[in-house]
Amino acid sequence: MRWTSLNRHTCYTGIKEELPAPNREIGYAISKHYRNKGYTTKAAKGLINYLFENTNVELLNAVARIDNVSSNKVIQKIGFHFIGDIEIKEQKYYHYTLHKNEWEKES
Repeated sequence: MRWTSLNRHTCYTGIKEELPAPNREIGYAISKHYRNKGYTTKAAKGLINYLFENTNVELLNAVARIDNVSSNKVIQKIGFHFIGDIEIKEQKYYHYTLHKNEWEKES
């Protein structure tokens, strides 16, 4: 995963390049001291804008553990659509996607 930083102590966003091009998965992490302030949502939206405006990415994926309520809320808030449950390394996750044409309609 390549990470970018909104603030090196606050929030990180990044893309995974494990999926076949031009599809990618976004990821993010935030310090517990800065949660629930909108930083993750802002950083993720900025990353999505950059990817859709400056690369050939057409589809983004996001996954979050089923029990991670906050991450699932962020993913939904930034426009991703629920696809279903998946299992990764024996843990259950929710899988979401966002197509470039859907993002352009909502922006």
